[in-house]
Amino acid sequence: MLSILVMTILVVEVALACWVDKHLYGTLITPFSVLAGPYLLVVLLAWLLAGSLGLAPLYTPSVIVWIAGLAIVWIVNTAVAWGGMGVSGSIVADEISSRTPFEESLRLPAIVLAWILIPITLEGAWSAFRSVGGWAQIGSPEFKDAYMYGFPAHARLLTVPIIIFLIGSYKKSDKASTATIGILIFILFIGQVKGALLEPLLGGMVYRLGARRLRLTAMKVVGSLAAGYLCFNLVYLLAVWSIHPESIRDPAPYAFLFRHFFQYLFAGVLGFSEALRTGASFRDNAEVLFSPFINVLHLAYSSGAPIAAGTPKQLGMTIDLLNPDPILASNVFTLFGTVYLYIGPLFAVLYVAVMATIVSLFFSLMNKSMNPLWLVAFSYLSAQLVFGFFEIYFWHSAILEVLVYCGILGLWAAWRNREKSFLQTEPATI
Repeated sequence: MLSILVMTILVVEVALACWVDKHLYGTLITPFSVLAGPYLLVVLLAWLLAGSLGLAPLYTPSVIVWIAGLAIVWIVNTAVAWGGMGVSGSIVADEISSRTPFEESLRLPAIVLAWILIPITLEGAWSAFRSVGGWAQIGSPEFKDAYMYGFPAHARLLTVPIIIFLIGSYKKSDKASTATIGILIFILFIGQVKGALLEPLLGGMVYRLGARRLRLTAMKVVGSLAAGYLCFNLVYLLAVWSIHPESIRDPAPYAFLFRHFFQYLFAGVLGFSEALRTGASFRDNAEVLFSPFINVLHLAYSSGAPIAAGTPKQLGMTIDLLNPDPILASNVFTLFGTVYLYIGPLFAVLYVAVMATIVSLFFSLMNKSMNPLWLVAFSYLSAQLVFGFFEIYFWHSAILEVLVYCGILGLWAAWRNREKSFLQTEPATI
């Protein structure tokens, strides 16, 4: 009975807040909706399906934490965007032209920069292949480690805002953008890191939604979920097929991946659920939550070892009741869950409020500015929020690096188009 009540409160909270956002801003692409919508879908599925899949049942208090966290995000965004920055329906409700004034002038520089980065990233991939012994080792942890570090890895991160921009401003007749997007996505696919592949794709979709080039429909949502399922499985199947080509016709891997997909989808929700149920706490390792900033200080002062982001596997929670092997334990706890477990409820409120303020400022800026790079930055941040049902991504230094690149490119774009007003009173992107 309690679980039904809590889930009902969550549904009402999300529906009501999204309705108010739509009337305030004329759009559903807000910090609250991109965070709350996916979580609501995943937690409802976990509540209904976890038991039948042999996974741990959902613990209701974990949903209460999310209800509180979502309320903070909505209140902060309303205060910053609507109250402080003056973003309102009068600004965002009108339909906008198919292209912002800056986009056409930025397309060629974006493509040229992409093609400067492509040889660098491909060379990094080739070096990683050679270091681990060739194509057969593409699915190994050693390959991923070799592929994700060094100068080519930083070049790959610089391609992320380019991908988002090119996807967001794409038109059918633009063959150069089509080829560039395809090659850049292939380069990300080689690394077999699901988040690294999905984030720019999702960011590009948010850009198109924000620019009114794409409208959400039931069929598009279903199609996007199907595409996500396909991308998820292809990452694994590529590794399996490279080692065992004969497995292409074997139904066993596909049956395994079906259940594994839902186990992975529910990992954050059920991981946090089990952590609360068992009374787990990681407050002794609270510095991990701020590792990007601490690592920058260590680098600046040449002192201290870098702090790795993420929860160690040995601290994970068992969510698979059919196979309770510790190696399969979930070490992700959703966005709010991770903050709650690492710094406790009081400081978690402050952390979430600061995080929401930063995202809301980007939301406000991209609504008030004609510069598409601010929409790129918000779209990238939105991609991190969409996956809030899985874990918190803001403790990964790569996120901050991409945002720095967005800022540098955005300031350059503003300078390049300085004959236009930097901050406009008319909307450019949403």
